[in-house]
Amino acid sequence: MQIDWLRATLTVVRARREGGAASPLSLSQSAVGFGVNPGVIMRALVLATLLLSAPAVAQPVLDGKAMVSADVGSFVQGYVANRGGGDAGKSALRSVMGGMIAYGVTAGDQDLLAELGSGRAVEVVAETKTIQVPALTGEVLAIARLMGAVPNLNTLWRQPGEPTLQLIEISRWGQKAKDRITGFMANKLHAAWVSSTISNAYSPFVQEFAGARNSLDGIADASVKREGKLLLKSAMEQVFVKCKEAGTPPPTAYLYNFAFSDVGDPQLP
Repeated sequence: MQIDWLRATLTVVRARREGGAASPLSLSQSAVGFGVNPGVIMRALVLATLLLSAPAVAQPVLDGKAMVSADVGSFVQGYVANRGGGDAGKSALRSVMGGMIAYGVTAGDQDLLAELGSGRAVEVVAETKTIQVPALTGEVLAIARLMGAVPNLNTLWRQPGEPTLQLIEISRWGQKAKDRITGFMANKLHAAWVSSTISNAYSPFVQEFAGARNSLDGIADASVKREGKLLLKSAMEQVFVKCKEAGTPPPTAYLYNFAFSDVGDPQLP
């Protein structure tokens, strides 16, 4: 019966797509031709109609305006005031995202990020204040677009180049964001360590850690590379805590300490 139902639904979809509007009689005749019980086809009609008429996922309407809370508005004001600074306002924009995360990202916040990512000027209303935000360009625009569409962290982990740089960038959006990144990294490394034994030469952990380290080693900017290594160091220290809580030995030092010569070895709890 389940197979009949599926075949009936597909029959309706095919008939409608190939011939446009179709009568119940013609659909029933088509069903017979496909070996489907005509009694099932009518029940499939409603489901097929829903499948064919389902609207696409709604996209934010970009109108150059956004409404946010007074708290987030204060961060937006800070960005506008500091966008001409030494880093072209990147730090100030990260503070905006950090504020959103701290207070809880709202629909208004998401609308603001979409507007900023459009590369056009935005009028931001924060309760009684109206803030004019000039169009973002260059690296600041790229950061805003990343904020508006944060990738699945699994797609960034151990991937050299832009994915690793994005992972580091996300960690700059306040303490909660940083904790999220190092916690994610720690979970990956700890899971690999749990699967590692002398008999498999600690291969799961070695591969996981080497992949993370290699993706950082490929970063050309020394300061950004150091920043990434400090994240990895923090993640390793969290692995040690997880091992202590589970009553299991932590990773052996020679498997990882060579990677931290410039930032200091991770410390056991």
